[in-house]
Amino acid sequence: ARQSPSTCVMSGVDSITSQVKSLDLIGSERNRPLRTQHTPDDLNYVDIKPAQRPSVKHGTRGEQIDLLVNWYQLNLQLTKTQTIYIYELKMEEERREQGVKKYVEIKNYTTIAQIFWDMVRSKKNREIFSHPFSLVFDDKKRMFTPCRLNVPGDPLWKGKVRVLMEISSMFDINPDKTTTDEEACARYLNHLLSQKSRWIPPKNADRREIEFSKRFVQVGGGMYLIPRTDDIPTIPVQKGVQFWVGLYATVRRMEDESPVFLFGLSNKLFVELNLKLTDFYAGINDFHPVDRRSCLSDKAANDFDHKLGGVKLKCAKCPVIDKDGLVVACKDRHFKLVGISKGEFPSNYEMRVEDKGLQERDLTVTKNDGSRIT
Repeated sequence: ARQSPSTCVMSGVDSITSQVKSLDLIGSERNRPLRTQHTPDDLNYVDIKPAQRPSVKHGTRGEQIDLLVNWYQLNLQLTKTQTIYIYELKMEEERREQGVKKYVEIKNYTTIAQIFWDMVRSKKNREIFSHPFSLVFDDKKRMFTPCRLNVPGDPLWKGKVRVLMEISSMFDINPDKTTTDEEACARYLNHLLSQKSRWIPPKNADRREIEFSKRFVQVGGGMYLIPRTDDIPTIPVQKGVQFWVGLYATVRRMEDESPVFLFGLSNKLFVELNLKLTDFYAGINDFHPVDRRSCLSDKAANDFDHKLGGVKLKCAKCPVIDKDGLVVACKDRHFKLVGISKGEFPSNYEMRVEDKGLQERDLTVTKNDGSRIT
């Protein structure tokens, strides 16, 4: 039988009402407080007190033993509060692109350190850096000094390279071994301890200072001995890669805020010194030693390009050419290998490199018969 419209409407209302009631029940179930299980009364609770670390304030616990530690307490010998000023440096190099002159920030740490010490020793800046031996530089962008400098607003070093310097912040070191900025103070002491291994001496410096700077390299917090002779220990890892032995040094603070000098032996991976590119390629492919008579086939040239593309190269005695195209000097230059390809003649190969990422240039042209590369 057919239902009337009113009956259909009432049945729809009843169904909606039942759904609303079910939702109310669900909501009431969710709002009901969580009931936890009853804890029996026969359980005994023990109040455990954390053990205190032995020190001057808390005494000792148990039997005392002697320990051998690799740190030494630093005696700053301060009679009054010493203020250390922090300066921020920015070094830029002049470049020309499409006839437009602009300055690009220098990011190579070795270049930055060399420019900094040349600037400090310059006669033009003697009034600014009157006490050069009190300066501590991190080889990046921060300089620490106990004397406030009279820095002009203009760049300190003009020409192809300019240096901008301004005061950044300061902190105090008090006689009671406290400081207003613990992080900056620890950073200053760390750089102070490693300054001798990072310092670039002048050409007229004492021979011992020059030899010391040539024997060590500073990487992170470690000072590593450069294996320039065979008697210096190294651990070969693979062809062209070695472990160098070094000394890790840093400054830490004890519980009573006393600074201590912490040191220990460390090792780090380095690229083998004076490794020729052809010898490195022969080593990773297990070839026999490469000499002047060794040849490179077309297939090997493609493999050479694939495996060594992008490797960094150091070229000794690279000619320096002036604006007239004349060779005026020779110096070490660093390049990035792009690859090798056929030259103008079928029997020649050209090695393409990048100079500081600006452009590609031809570095070497091999002229021997076949695909010989020298």
